[in-house]
Amino acid sequence: MCWKGVFVPGTHPGILFVRMKHPARRALFAKVRLLFDRGRRVVAWLFRRGQRAAGVIVSRVDSFGCPRCWPADADGAWKARDALTRESELVDESHFHVMILACKACEQRFLSVFTEMVDWADGEDPQAWTLLPITAAEAAELIAQRDIPSEAQLNLLGGDRKSLRRDHPKAAPARNFWITGMTVPPHD
Repeated sequence: MCWKGVFVPGTHPGILFVRMKHPARRALFAKVRLLFDRGRRVVAWLFRRGQRAAGVIVSRVDSFGCPRCWPADADGAWKARDALTRESELVDESHFHVMILACKACEQRFLSVFTEMVDWADGEDPQAWTLLPITAAEAAELIAQRDIPSEAQLNLLGGDRKSLRRDHPKAAPARNFWITGMTVPPHD
């Protein structure tokens, strides 16, 4: 009987797979490996399901949008925002505006938050926009709720997701940059 230890790339580093010459043992080895792979997938699925049940959003950071609506650079993403269509308005106040936008090409939805701080001097008040990609379930939940979403509720969305921020401070040029999650800037 000849046993030879073989490391199989892409598997757990602590497991040594054994190649066997006997056909019955090879079949047994194949079954054990199949069960191991299935078990690993089941454990990952249960972990994700448990996180969803606990209210944690499980997503990859860059798995949202298409190149049209969510390009890699922040300035391009701000320009792409103009092509998004308004799907729903959640808050429409003069210094605080929250709405859901959608891409025509890929149907990705975005939460858009605009804020403005009024200082009553010289006009040109500081303004900020945040654009966060959201899931269809999150969009449906925001639209379905009867009350206006609170800032705390909005800040809980997309904690691990890349979002776009545009800050236009008083007497300074506007700048676009990436942040993580949703943070509602101060407003009046």
